[in-house]
Amino acid sequence: MRTINGIFVGCFVSLISMGCSLQKLDPINEGNAGKDAGKSTGGSAGDSAAGRSSRGGTTSNGGSSTSTGGTTSSSSTTGGPTSEGGSSSIGGSATSGGTTSNGGSSNSTVGGTSSIGGTSVISGGTSSIGGSKATGGTTSSVVGGSAATGGTTAAGGTSAVGLAITTPTLPTGKTYVTYSGTVTASGATSYSWSISSGSLPSGLTLQNTTSATVTIAGTPTEAGLYPVKLAVTDGVRATTIDVQVAVTHKVAFLSDRITSGVKELFLVEVGAETVADPVRLSTPLTSAGIASFAWSPDGAKIAYLVGSELRIAEVSSPGTATSLGSGVVNYSWLNLGQSLAFSATSGAVTVVDVSSAAPWTPRAVGLPAIAATRSFDSLSLLPSPHNRDFAVSRVTTAAGVAMDPNWENFQVTWGTGATVTVRAISTEMGFSSPFQFSFDGSILRTSSSSGCHFWQLSESATPLEILQLSPFFNGLPSWSPVTNSVLTTNVPNGADPPNLTLRRASSTGIWTNTVLSNPVCPPVVGPWSPDGKSGLFACGADLRGIASVAVATLGSDKTLLPADFATNGFTSINAYGWSPDSNWVALRADRFTSNVDDLYLVKFNSSSTAVRPYGAIAAPGVTTWQFAPNSRYVAYVGILGTATLPGLYVSQLPSTGTPGNAAQITAASSPSVQTDIGWLAGSRVLLYRANDAGGAQLHATPLSSAAVAGNAISLTGAYGTGVSVYQPAPTR
Repeated sequence: MRTINGIFVGCFVSLISMGCSLQKLDPINEGNAGKDAGKSTGGSAGDSAAGRSSRGGTTSNGGSSTSTGGTTSSSSTTGGPTSEGGSSSIGGSATSGGTTSNGGSSNSTVGGTSSIGGTSVISGGTSSIGGSKATGGTTSSVVGGSAATGGTTAAGGTSAVGLAITTPTLPTGKTYVTYSGTVTASGATSYSWSISSGSLPSGLTLQNTTSATVTIAGTPTEAGLYPVKLAVTDGVRATTIDVQVAVTHKVAFLSDRITSGVKELFLVEVGAETVADPVRLSTPLTSAGIASFAWSPDGAKIAYLVGSELRIAEVSSPGTATSLGSGVVNYSWLNLGQSLAFSATSGAVTVVDVSSAAPWTPRAVGLPAIAATRSFDSLSLLPSPHNRDFAVSRVTTAAGVAMDPNWENFQVTWGTGATVTVRAISTEMGFSSPFQFSFDGSILRTSSSSGCHFWQLSESATPLEILQLSPFFNGLPSWSPVTNSVLTTNVPNGADPPNLTLRRASSTGIWTNTVLSNPVCPPVVGPWSPDGKSGLFACGADLRGIASVAVATLGSDKTLLPADFATNGFTSINAYGWSPDSNWVALRADRFTSNVDDLYLVKFNSSSTAVRPYGAIAAPGVTTWQFAPNSRYVAYVGILGTATLPGLYVSQLPSTGTPGNAAQITAASSPSVQTDIGWLAGSRVLLYRANDAGGAQLHATPLSSAAVAGNAISLTGAYGTGVSVYQPAPTR
C-alpha cells in the first residue's frame, strides 16, 4: 500500500488553417478536454495518448473523424484535506480561589462560584457550568463548539457537556456507486445536524439530520478527499467534529509492469489516502501487447486491440475478455456503451450489440462494393452525438495512382436487433478533412477540394445537401455546442480577405447568414464557448472574441490582447481554448522569444488584459495546459524560474481580479512531467506522467479546495518501461 497525503483533461482548440479542400493543421487544440474528453474511440496508440487531438485535448467542433483509442481525458477531480480542525477543549477541573486546574488554564474566581466541567474565566459573579445557569451568577450557554466548554474532544472537534459525537470510521466511496456512511451523537433527546464548513462531493448529502445518527449518502460523481466539519445541536448545546469523505475514480493505463516489453491493461482506483496496487484488467499476455483501448461511455467496459484482434473486457470481471475478431484497424463505441462499431483491413464494417451478456453476435454493415478500377485505402468512423447512428468515410484510390483519393461518405443507422441501414451521402474527390456533426447529429459537414458540404440527416430519408461553401476558406467551420449554428470564413470573390460569418440552420434546412467581422487578415475560426454564447477567432498574432454571437452584428468582435502584444514579428498564437464555465480563455504564444511559448489567461467578459501567471521561463516554455472541471484552477507544464526540467504548476482563477501566481505542484527535483496532464471530476486530483525509473510512470497529486498541493504518489511504481497511455473512466 502507498499513502497519499490527501489526494488530489481545458478546451483544446485547433487553429486549423486550411481550405475545405486541404487539411492543413496549424496550432493544436488544447486546454479543456470538453465534452469529447475521453471520447471512446479506438485505433493505434503510441507513447502519447492515441485518439486525442494533441496534448490532452480533442479537436474542436465535432471532433476528428479518425477513430483511435486510449485517449487521455481531460476530464477530471481534485481534492485534499483542508486544515479545518475545530478547537480542542481538553478541560481540567474548574478553578477555585485562584488555583490552577489540571489540564486547563489558570483562572481565579472573583466574587462568584467556580465553574464545573471545564476551563472558565469567572468574573463579577458570572459563572459557566456546562452551559447551564450557575448559582449566584448569570446564565452563559455554550453553543457552537467553543474552546472553553469542557467535556471530551471528538476527532478534532469540541464537545458540549452531555452532548458528544462518537468518532466515526467512514467507508471509502467510488464514483457512480451508492455510498452510505454514518456519524452518531449521544447525550440529548433531540438532534439537528448540519455542515458548518467544507463541502461533500457532488451526489452526496446529509440524511436523517434530526436523528442521533446522521447519514452521509447518495451516489458520488466527484473523486478526491472532502474534509467537512459536522455540527449537531439539541437546541441549547452544540458540538462539532471533523470528518473526511474519500471517493475514488477508476483510471485505466497501459504498462509492461509484468512482462517487459508487453503492454497490458490495468485499472487503479485514485482519490483516497491510500492506493492499492493496480489490477490487470486484460487477459494475461506474454508476447503481443495491447496497441490501444477505449472506455465505453457508461464506464462498464473497455475495448482494446491486441495486435489486430479486438477484445472487450468488463470492468467488473478483471482478467477475462471476449474476442470480436481479428484484422481490426479502428473501432468506436455507440449508443452510450451498448454497441461497438469497428472496421477491418479489408474495409468491412461491423457492428455488435453488447447490451446483454456475452457471447455477442456481430452484424455486418453492407457498404456498397468498391469499383473494380479502385482499391481500398483506409476507413474512419464518427459516432453521431445522439448515438443512434454514425458516419463512415471510406478512402479509395485508382489503381497505380497514389495521389488520386476518393472519399466515400455514408450514414449508418444501427437500430434494434439486427437492423442496420446504410445511406450514401457523397463521394468527394481529392484530399479531404475530418467530417463533423452538428451538436444534435442532424447535420453532417463533409469537405474536399470542391468545398464544404452540409447534409441534413434523417433515420428515414436519403441525406439532403442543404449548403455548399466555396473552397476558399481559412480553417474549418466551428459548430455551436447548443444549436445548429456554425461560424465560417467566407471569401466573396475568391480574392478579397474573408469574412467571419454566422450561419444558422432551421429545421427545414433554410440558412440565415450574418456577417460578424471583416478583419484585415484572414481569420481562423476558433471554438464557441461551452455555453454556446460566445466565439473566438485568430487573426494573425491577434486573438479576438465575439460575445453573444446569436445577436451580434458586424463589428461586434474585440481583441483579447494588449496593443503591444505582437511587437515582435515572430509572435504567433499557437493554441487557445475556453474554461468549462466559459469565463476564461487560455492561449499559448511566443510573445518575447521565438518558439518559447508563454501561457496567457484572459477573463473574457471583462476589461482585464491577458496575464502571464509567472516570471522567468526557459525553452520550450509552456507546452500544455488543462482547466479544472470547476474552472477555479488551470494546470500547466513548463520550465519556469530556475527549473531545468518541465514541471507541473497550478494557478487559481478567481471570480474577480487576476489569476494567481504559479504554484509548483511537482518538486524542483522531480523528473520531467509529460504533456498529457488531466483532472479527475471534482477538481481535487491531478494526474500526470513523469519520467522516472526508466520510463514515464503515472502519478497523482491532491489539491485542497484552496489549491494547496498534497504529497504526490506514484500510481504505477517503478515497473517496466513505464506507462504509455492512461485514461480515466468517463464522467457521466
